[in-house]
Amino acid sequence: MLSADGKKTCTRCGQSKPAASEFARSGRGDGYAARCKRCRRQAYREWRAANPAEWKASLQRCQEARRRQRESDPQRVADIGRLSRARRVDRKGAPKVGLMTLWQWLEVRQAFGDRCCYCGAKEGLSLDHLTPISRGGRTTLGNVAVACRRCNSRKHKLSVEEFCPGQAGEIRRRAWLVEEREKVALRAPR
Repeated sequence: MLSADGKKTCTRCGQSKPAASEFARSGRGDGYAARCKRCRRQAYREWRAANPAEWKASLQRCQEARRRQRESDPQRVADIGRLSRARRVDRKGAPKVGLMTLWQWLEVRQAFGDRCCYCGAKEGLSLDHLTPISRGGRTTLGNVAVACRRCNSRKHKLSVEEFCPGQAGEIRRRAWLVEEREKVALRAPR
């Protein structure tokens, strides 16, 4: 049970700690664990030491599930990896604003016809920042496009206007349309 000041008491160590940082746990009825983070880690270490065979079997099941997912849908796994790398880059130099979800990335790919926006290639597609992060761009719907790895590498730190002046307007327009569709979807009553 939470106290008025947002703290909770651990059932193992008995210490009162901030609930949001020490007890947060998704999948629970109230969103909080019964034990603090430190006690949960310690209990896991103890269980792992007492049950090495079960721990190893659990680890193998997880690895097998990841392998099956990579084999069944390699493009989705690649997309998730690219988005998580983009999030890490954003976190290094910028506050947490404008991060994309997998579904938003799939929407961007659909808007560009699952082709590179520069050369039209269908293979090896990746997320490209129209205004590079190194120049103040963010991973937002209005600033990303689909590019093949070759074009993305060649573009490097150039803006879309510098890299491809003839197509820059059309590429920015498509990115803007995706962003506007998302805004309309968020405003729509559910």
